[in-house]
Amino acid sequence: MSASSPRPLLESCLAAAIRAADPRPAMDRVLATRTPPDVPVFIIAAGKASEAMAESLVAWLALHRRNPAGGIVVGTETATAIHPSVLALVGDHPVPGAASHAAARAIHELVGTIPSRSAVHVAISGGASSLIAGPLPGLAMNDVTALFRLLLHSGLEIGAVNAVRKRVSRWSAGRLALACHPSAMTAWVVSDVPGDDLATIGSGPCTADPWTAEAVRSVLNRSGVGARMPAGLNPAFVRDTPSPSLVPEVESVVVASNTTAMQGAVAAAQAADCLIRVDHDLLSGDAAEAGRRLAATAINAAREWHAQNEVLKDEGFGGALRPLFLAWGGETTVRITGEPGRGGRCQELALAAAEALEVSPHPVTLLAAGTDGRDGPTDAAGAVIDQTTWEQIGELGIDGAAALAGHDTHRALDAVGALVRTGPTGTNVMDVVFAVVMPAPATGSGD
Repeated sequence: MSASSPRPLLESCLAAAIRAADPRPAMDRVLATRTPPDVPVFIIAAGKASEAMAESLVAWLALHRRNPAGGIVVGTETATAIHPSVLALVGDHPVPGAASHAAARAIHELVGTIPSRSAVHVAISGGASSLIAGPLPGLAMNDVTALFRLLLHSGLEIGAVNAVRKRVSRWSAGRLALACHPSAMTAWVVSDVPGDDLATIGSGPCTADPWTAEAVRSVLNRSGVGARMPAGLNPAFVRDTPSPSLVPEVESVVVASNTTAMQGAVAAAQAADCLIRVDHDLLSGDAAEAGRRLAATAINAAREWHAQNEVLKDEGFGGALRPLFLAWGGETTVRITGEPGRGGRCQELALAAAEALEVSPHPVTLLAAGTDGRDGPTDAAGAVIDQTTWEQIGELGIDGAAALAGHDTHRALDAVGALVRTGPTGTNVMDVVFAVVMPAPATGSGD
């Protein structure tokens, strides 16, 4: 593949990133080196990648002439039966409700049937925190729902968000591992959090919680979330989770992560003959601020790149100029006060970057997208913008600054054809941001 124009190049790199993080082949590769134990095998899968991960486990067992003794798969879109003995359910995401409560109860019923001499394979991916978020004993589901919604708009990073969620959610903080003990447990993980932290992914159903109650109270107080708690949750709900000394040891295998996706994107960019620059510092913080920061980085890189290209052209190497590809991975946050508009963190990052890129002396095109294919409560994975996007939005009579301030970025970006729609991808390894600077065409032979 050779680079022709910026948007197709960036979208092909996004597609490559998503393919690289596809959980089914990732699981298949790891399972190919293993043999199922000679005991009943149960499957519990939850998250955006749950169906593909569970299918891989069922296929692995079938390869060894085995069937799962029982199981449950909780996903976000449709409940597709993958085996007669495995129950398929759909939970609620990103805010749990009746369907998530029902999924949590179904897991409780399944766990009660698991013999002590058995093996439990747990497949966890992004979205699991909400999809199986039933309340702990003594708490009401409507309060759990309200707390999740409040945290979703808090602007807190995911580690802190899930530390709070663990104080109310039935299967978090190693509680699933405890409930299945003494069965041997293996956790298969598609990571959607910084550092692939097992205690944070899916709120750590198989991993002890390192946060103390005191640390969680501090987060609630500093962020202002504590002052807006649901009426049914009094301060006593912030208690310690199961002690790490009590949570049984679980073998955990991360089969795909943001690094996996970035590697796929870089390979696609290399195939397009791009020069690659990857920022290995994880993308985080406020989405709009990150967009402005990345735009400034891209403008500086474009300026340096074009200056270098001018030298090459002056020396007679104009035909050897290559696109410059910049890449970042991670996950930003959006703090919402008041009634939000429609958008997501990638769309907010992209629109803020569009404003900053308006002053770029050189063409820069930037794409920001969630690898799950859904950015916030919208139909878009993200957006692709360039140095002309902000002006185009204004020419349509849309106030871009008001859209950013009101977290209402979807309409503005959609109006200029900037949204990227992939549909649900079946994976979730955080977000990716790519930028490309195309070389200026040579003006003639030897230039």
